[in-house]
Amino acid sequence: MVGKKAESAYNRNVKLTDRQRASIQTALSHAFSSADAIAGLHAAVPAAPAPDPTADPSAALGGLLCWAEAADRLTDLLVAARAARPADLTIRRLAASLAGGDGSYLAILKSRIHQRNGSNGGGHARDPALLESFIAALDSDHPDPGALYARGRTYHTLGRYAEALADFTRALALRPDHAATLHRRGNTLYALGRPCAALADFTAALALRPQQPAVLSDRGRTYATLGQWEAALADYSAALARQPDGADTLYNRGLTLHQMGRHAAAVDDYSRVLRLRPRDADVWYSRGNSRRALADHAGALADYNAALAQNPTHVARLNRGLTLAALGRPAAALADFAAVLAAQPGDAAVLAYRAGAYSDLGHLHAALADFSASLVARPAHVPTLTNRAITRQRLGDPTGAHSDYAAALALAPGDAAVLYNLACLYSLQGDPAALPTLRAACAADPTFRARAAADPDFTPLHPDPAWPALLG
Repeated sequence: MVGKKAESAYNRNVKLTDRQRASIQTALSHAFSSADAIAGLHAAVPAAPAPDPTADPSAALGGLLCWAEAADRLTDLLVAARAARPADLTIRRLAASLAGGDGSYLAILKSRIHQRNGSNGGGHARDPALLESFIAALDSDHPDPGALYARGRTYHTLGRYAEALADFTRALALRPDHAATLHRRGNTLYALGRPCAALADFTAALALRPQQPAVLSDRGRTYATLGQWEAALADYSAALARQPDGADTLYNRGLTLHQMGRHAAAVDDYSRVLRLRPRDADVWYSRGNSRRALADHAGALADYNAALAQNPTHVARLNRGLTLAALGRPAAALADFAAVLAAQPGDAAVLAYRAGAYSDLGHLHAALADFSASLVARPAHVPTLTNRAITRQRLGDPTGAHSDYAAALALAPGDAAVLYNLACLYSLQGDPAALPTLRAACAADPTFRARAAADPDFTPLHPDPAWPALLG
């Protein structure tokens, strides 16, 4: 048995500091999968529930990585990790340390375990008293905040957000002014759909460590989620002032600028991201959206093509179809809409878009069928009712057209577009209601005056003395 003085010195030597624990945890995270790292970190937080072997197949590894009696096993694992990742300096340094070449803290622990058990280094400790005394020395009746933080990060990586939140919260109870833990808990709260709570943690982290680009960016994203666009823009811009090539931040600022209607500035941000990540389909798609909002349909088409080349999503194909329609290419648009509907049958919006392409091509019966199918799924959609009325009118069904206009006006009394198209029908029928209906449309939206002046449907109204006054 070792003397009390030697035992005291031994306990001082083997008590791990936060920095030492963090080094081992970093090595484990590099060396093994996230699930394996979780299992190993369970042993570093004895107060936490043990992993359920039936739920976590790596639970057995957790036993092997017990901090007290797994020095040999940990050495073997890190030596294997060194072979697998020979360029990783952290793993190389720890593997050498654990092999006992430098008198390190775990090497001392290993030798003392073997001495206590009368071993020459070939076996593991079996002395419960030593195990208990080491756990007491390691934890001092409290879970270690560094281990809790590391395990919380791994839980977050695995998508186990409730468990990550519990670990971060326990770590903050022990170390409340730790900015990194506040930041990580904020991200976990955000992932759990709690943006207001996340905002509080990001703000607290920034109070401790101001102007951290990652925290500013994450707080900006949270403001954007809450629709607080100006605050989001301020945070993204502050983050980019510190880290100008932060691609994710640039992209998110572009999304925010787009939401604010600042489409040209959004295009600039997306273009900067594409210089950093030229194969990012989401950025190509988003820049296409902003260019489309600027009526730069040729530019938008090029961007949607690039996005689809990287990742052929339905939403990119849909927006390309809309852009092709705006460019006067309804046949090409029809192909995109048909492809989306093959994957999403019965989508009311896409059916209405395809109906519009059919109408532009003069395929009026096909257009009528699509408008009607769209209204089955979305019966109270005023624009679709209006477009079906126009199609019925073109097919020589004024009764059906009147019925659709009446339904649209019942849903949206005073809608300028509905009134204008109804006035067109009245005019072609020689109905005296044409002029007052057009007057109501122009009162609701004065831009219809110029359109009416050039619209041949209103030629029958030109002799009316009230016509010039209507045009103003």
